[in-house]
Amino acid sequence: MITTRVTVEIARPVAEVFAYVTTPANFPRWAGTLVVASRQTSPGPVGVGTTFTQQNKLLGRRFTSALRVVTYEPGRRFEYETTAGPIRFAGHYTFAPVAGGTRFTSVDESTPGGWLRVLQPLLQPIAQRQITRNLTLLKRILETRGRRA
Repeated sequence: MITTRVTVEIARPVAEVFAYVTTPANFPRWAGTLVVASRQTSPGPVGVGTTFTQQNKLLGRRFTSALRVVTYEPGRRFEYETTAGPIRFAGHYTFAPVAGGTRFTSVDESTPGGWLRVLQPLLQPIAQRQITRNLTLLKRILETRGRRA
């Protein structure tokens, strides 16, 4: 299993960070190297049981993942997991208020299948660097939006 843990402080209110991060259509905006497209496939607002699909890209290969929200606690926690796809994945996001904004922590667990399984030891540091880049981009997006508002 590959596990990454990255924390970033974002100078925006928790409610704003939570709303942006938990909207499936936003995933490609801040995780675009890994998530090419993402769309909600179930009706209604996002919550426990919401489903969505993602078009992912890893090591030059594209694949589709189906995902389901398993924890939805506004302003606190958001967790989702794959229900179909070549990589078993679970994302665990926590949000905490801090002076001047939000502490956002992303803990991601993935278990590659097929040909990717043999590359697992090489993928750990790559995944850690990529998630760090993604959260740096997320911070920049939200803080820039906040200055324009």
